[in-house]
Amino acid sequence: MTNFEIDEKARDLSDGESAYALARQLVKMEMERDALAAYVKRLTQRGSNLSSALAGKAEPAAAQDNWQAVLAEAPAIGLAHRDAEVAANAIENLARQLGDADDRAAAMTAVTEYRRKAEGL
Repeated sequence: MTNFEIDEKARDLSDGESAYALARQLVKMEMERDALAAYVKRLTQRGSNLSSALAGKAEPAAAQDNWQAVLAEAPAIGLAHRDAEVAANAIENLARQLGDADDRAAAMTAVTEYRRKAEGL
């Protein structure tokens, strides 16, 4: 993402979101980043153990079990989660522009469903 794109995205977010909502999103993203960094560290460590086992320096079965365990620990952060959040944000922004109260309510129901989906991923 270029600096121009970052600035444009920041302007778009600040136009439609409260300072609290933006701060909450920042905190959540920092937590997701930290979870991913910790996961990458575990992958690197277990990958090193697996490499040692392949070189005959460690027990292969134990190294493979450790590798499978760390793969199973993958954080619930991925493209599906991001896509559901993007969809929820887009619908929410659209809902703010709708004049009809019933249309806004229907849109906000969809937002709630997408956010629930994102949390479950």
